[in-house]
Amino acid sequence: MTDKINELLRRVEEFKPKAAAEIEEFRIKVLGKKGELNALMEEFKTVAPELKREMGQQLNKLKVTALDRINALREQLQDAIADDGAATEDMTRPGSAEPYGMCLSLCPSAGAAGVAAAAALVLSAAAAAEHQ
Repeated sequence: MTDKINELLRRVEEFKPKAAAEIEEFRIKVLGKKGELNALMEEFKTVAPELKREMGQQLNKLKVTALDRINALREQLQDAIADDGAATEDMTRPGSAEPYGMCLSLCPSAGAAGVAAAAALVLSAAAAAEHQ
């Protein structure tokens, strides 16, 4: 029984999932009602009384290690998803205010005629403001 416990402990520690579904499948396989840990607990009932203390400690260590490993893997996966989400723009955030006016450096397609027209518009607006 000690070999089975050590083998399952080794598999728990070496488990490297690629997706959240794999973590859940592994959790059910190891810790589920019909899982490997429960099978070991059933086998534990038939262990000699003088070995129960040692086997019980090993089973408890296995259970705690499996739970910790699965929870740590879930957190890593959630952190990775959160990091990916942080790189995208928050669409619920209010927009930024753009300055009013013409920015000729941002509009190179206007060409020389556009620049002259914009300059004339600015000059006429300035002249109108002086007369008021």
